[in-house]
Amino acid sequence: MRKFTLLSIILFMAVTMGNSLFAQQAKENEEPVEVATIHELRQGAGDGLEYLLTGEAFLTYQESFRNSKYVQDATGGILIDDNGGIITTSYNIYDGITGLKGTVSVFNDMVQFVPTEDPGTATSENNIIEPLVITMDDFMNDFMTYQARLVIIEDITFVDPQGNFANGTVYPITDGTDEINFRSTFFNVDYIGSPVPSYPFNLTGLPHSRGTGNYIVARNWADIESLVVYDITFDVVDENDDPITDAEITFMGESYPEGEYFFEGIPAGAHPYSIEKDGYFTRQGLVNVANDMTYKVVLVEVSEDLVDVFPWVEGFEDEVIPPANWNHLTYGGGGWAITSTANSGTSAANHTFTAQEADSWLVSPQIELPMETGMLLTFFHRNAFMGDYDYSGVKISTGSGNPEQGEFIELFEASTPVGSYTERIIN
Repeated sequence: MRKFTLLSIILFMAVTMGNSLFAQQAKENEEPVEVATIHELRQGAGDGLEYLLTGEAFLTYQESFRNSKYVQDATGGILIDDNGGIITTSYNIYDGITGLKGTVSVFNDMVQFVPTEDPGTATSENNIIEPLVITMDDFMNDFMTYQARLVIIEDITFVDPQGNFANGTVYPITDGTDEINFRSTFFNVDYIGSPVPSYPFNLTGLPHSRGTGNYIVARNWADIESLVVYDITFDVVDENDDPITDAEITFMGESYPEGEYFFEGIPAGAHPYSIEKDGYFTRQGLVNVANDMTYKVVLVEVSEDLVDVFPWVEGFEDEVIPPANWNHLTYGGGGWAITSTANSGTSAANHTFTAQEADSWLVSPQIELPMETGMLLTFFHRNAFMGDYDYSGVKISTGSGNPEQGEFIELFEASTPVGSYTERIIN
């Protein structure tokens, strides 16, 4: 048995530690390994070396989650995982970036580049990136060739096109023979919340890997190119369903002359629209085209009594229903009235008791909320005779104030008995 004295152990540790520190410092002082292509860069995955990509890489997608970016050149693609926020320069999709410096690693089978330096201003803009046309067989059997590169898989369908797209969900797709998995990996892109297509389409996407397998994801609706087309007519009306014949429509990024509401040969899918007319609020949204259709849009005239000064309070102290600039709409028996049973002051709004079916609305004036200021809605309420009515609540509309247009959505339902006035605060 070899013996060490305490002194020799201390000296041995000092020499060993000193050599380790020297080696680490030498490695940190090494110049980065220069490579010209992303294909070469990917070969360094896991070796711990710092690389400098001397060739230009082109940005195909970016998101705030982990400051991630997908870049590619003619030889390959790679995911930039920048959780530390090293890259501070802002880029646009299809910008060219030269001088990427960092290390290459693999996480859950995804080759990723971790930057150590900000490469600086884009070296080119608005580059045209032609996605590679591949088959499902290519995807399944040569996946690493296409990982993180824009590809197109043609003439495919979703296996079970049910419901709406949700974040982080897997949707199998098929070409009729093979099957792979589409995953909504990019959160809150424009197709989230829209119906999963039931029609055939060409898919432009980014193949990527997770611990659960290999997937492809679309960056936006435009990446899901329908192979069927339909005709659509916009039916533009006011809140009373009277036609508006001279509004201007911007549809799928193109503006059309006033009154032009018919569009033919529109690919199936969700498409953006904006409709405007002087004196009316602009309406915009997505229309899901799945057949020949007429799509109704209600334009709301801007009221002279629009509320835009805050805080704004209505206490019903004038003892009049409806209060000034409000609307009282009844579609049955009973209605709103003034009561002296108030939380404060002398008056409150109260729905009268009736033996008939009641459907009564007390609608506020139009309210324009500030864009950059958080606002709270607060009110006091109480109720009684809960067994005698079906519903009581507070709703909001960002469109028409006419309940018959069906644009109100619920903010609060009074579903349990409240014997004394209780404050509610809605953010």
